[in-house]
Amino acid sequence: MEFMGYRRPDGRVGVRNHVIVVSSVFCSSTVVQAIARATGAVPITHEGGCLELGPGREHTERVLRGAVSHPNVGAVLVVGLGCEQVTAESLAAAAGARPARVLEIREAGGTEAATEQGIALARELLAEAARTSREPAHLRELTLAT
Repeated sequence: MEFMGYRRPDGRVGVRNHVIVVSSVFCSSTVVQAIARATGAVPITHEGGCLELGPGREHTERVLRGAVSHPNVGAVLVVGLGCEQVTAESLAAAAGARPARVLEIREAGGTEAATEQGIALARELLAEAARTSREPAHLRELTLAT
């Protein structure tokens, strides 16, 4: 049996082609939500990232790495503050060969400037993801519940 899916650079196949906007730290969640509302991208926020150490930091990083590398994700924008334990750069790298961008609020000049820049970046990623075509894939290539 076959289905039409999006083959990712790592060989896995997704049934969706989401562009996600991920907060690397709780402090960036407001900007992430604003970018997602303006563009239709999927927001991924959480309540950690700041001063997290040990198992807490490892858990946050593992969950966020799983989100950015999921086969249903076609492109990633990671928004950070610039001082968090789980860095925006490390999460963007975890996206592998799929399109990924990093936006740091402090570098952008604050919340309003970061939101504007993030909207522009998300729109670029949405256009890039839209160029990805579905292709036939065997049902055994479908990943469920990860």
